[in-house]
Amino acid sequence: MCHLALRGKVYQFRMRVPRDLLIHYDRNEFYHRLKTTDRSKAKVLAAGIAPY
Repeated sequence: MCHLALRGKVYQFRMRVPRDLLIHYDRNEFYHRLKTTDRSKAKVLAAGIAPY
């Protein structure tokens, strides 16, 4: 799973925070702008962020 979302023309990494960790975070979703419009480059960048 690559957790990619397209917002406008730029890709984002988006991932839900696990339920048991929600008490430590103020949101139920983690997101990070990847600052690229190229899907293949976004996949590589997202792979470096994903915990698995």
